[in-house]
Amino acid sequence: MKQPIITLSSDFGDKFAEAQINLVITEINPDAKLIVGESNITAFSILEGAFIIQQLSRFAPEGSVHIGVVDPGVGSKRRGVMIKSKNFWFVGPDNGLLYPAAQKDGIEAAYLINEEVLGSLSNTFHGRDIFAKAAAHLSKGRDVTEFGTPLDRKELRTIAFKEHQIVHIDPYGNIKIFTADNTFTIGEMLTVQFLDRKMIMPYCRTFADVAKKEYLLYQGSHATLELAINLGNAAKDLGVNVGDILQIKKLTS
Repeated sequence: MKQPIITLSSDFGDKFAEAQINLVITEINPDAKLIVGESNITAFSILEGAFIIQQLSRFAPEGSVHIGVVDPGVGSKRRGVMIKSKNFWFVGPDNGLLYPAAQKDGIEAAYLINEEVLGSLSNTFHGRDIFAKAAAHLSKGRDVTEFGTPLDRKELRTIAFKEHQIVHIDPYGNIKIFTADNTFTIGEMLTVQFLDRKMIMPYCRTFADVAKKEYLLYQGSHATLELAINLGNAAKDLGVNVGDILQIKKLTS
């Protein structure tokens, strides 16, 4: 039997929270392995969290359980949910965070988490007190109906990425941009506009195709369009943030 895999993607930004979640999971299922996908999602950015979880799940083995905790509504009336897709479970707040990943894999069922069944909980750390426990029980093969109530999948909160919207900025300042249909070709010149700043740059294969400190666009490793400065920080130079939308077009003569 393969080792159960649980992933964690959050905006916690510290190891203390991760360690607590790991200990809670280990107490329930000592055989489970926790893989922290990202703990520095932009604070409160459900959009970026949804992108991270969707991309992380691409590389996970069948049967993995994915916890998402970007939860500005923690302690409120927002619901905690478990979503069963074709290959995975997704556990977290019902705020749209889990939806793109689950939808891409094919949603089969959804459940509300019955918090009272899982034991004591705080008002402000449901990642540890609810989602980690639910994920651990799922990884152990416990019947979901013992701590979950069926939910019509049409009632799940949804979000969607917009065309040319920034969905992630990596530590180098490289900008990941959602596009539903990338029609650009290598060597083509493109115009990029954000607010009142407009630039012309090439669509390249990789960073070294332009000189140091020059801009480029390229097909990223996450099936996204990406904008960067070779050996520079594009996000800082442009002053953009996750959620901003760029205007990107082919240069016309």
